[in-house]
Amino acid sequence: MFVPYSFKPFENKYLYYSGIFVDRLGDKVNGNMRNENLSLILKKRNTESEYKSAFVTNNVADLNFLGGQSYVFPLWIYEAEVGLFGASKKSNINLKFEKLLETTYKQKNLTESIFYYIYAFLNCSIYRETFAEQLQIDYPKIPFTNNFDLFKKVSEIGKSLTEFHLLTSKDLSSPFIKYNGKGNSKVTDINYIEASGELYINENQFFSGVSKEIWEFEVGKNKPVQRWIKNLKDKELDLNQTIEFSKICYAIGLTFDKQKEIDKLYEQIMTNLIIIE
Repeated sequence: MFVPYSFKPFENKYLYYSGIFVDRLGDKVNGNMRNENLSLILKKRNTESEYKSAFVTNNVADLNFLGGQSYVFPLWIYEAEVGLFGASKKSNINLKFEKLLETTYKQKNLTESIFYYIYAFLNCSIYRETFAEQLQIDYPKIPFTNNFDLFKKVSEIGKSLTEFHLLTSKDLSSPFIKYNGKGNSKVTDINYIEASGELYINENQFFSGVSKEIWEFEVGKNKPVQRWIKNLKDKELDLNQTIEFSKICYAIGLTFDKQKEIDKLYEQIMTNLIIIE
């Protein structure tokens, strides 16, 4: 059967999900993504001086999603047997740790909030800089605040980032990236003009509002904006593609805003940590 397939950041395709056609299907992990789910995509080791190897998906993901061996961590694990009301699921977060947070915060049903908290922290610029060396050699270690209100704030930031990166946020409905000019929308001559923030796809048509930060934005070894437009070289963009590209650029722009929000909370988080013995 064909399933949605995350090939690279902001680049989804369809995959015929069968071991007959796909080598290393990874069904033990990817099988969970055939149901409603979220997953973190990480690398265990990185050669980049600045940590950029974290993203999120709600689909089956490519082994080299981040450019090199990428690991998928589903939020929910689904039971193999499908019952009358669909497949049952359980949290993929360590049960002992999840109970610790529930006790600390005096709250229940924190599974998704924990996921969003982690994703927010993985996008925190100060965290990435502070633990740059450790992030090169092993999986990220996430510090958790002992303050529920602070946990909730960080989790809300992570939820926004998740929705931006999945292009599902309502905030993306009116992007500041605009498509301008008249023509056949064929991508023939890609020319990015940094001074004006204009990305020309041919002599007469261009996207405006594309800052240098958006143009150069990286996830793993990918620059999503540059890759997206270059993949369409010598093809004509349709209306849906121009809208999608505008949303991708806008989502990246909003990511920078959320990173600033989590950075402002970083010191407060690090002075109020849960100590695990």
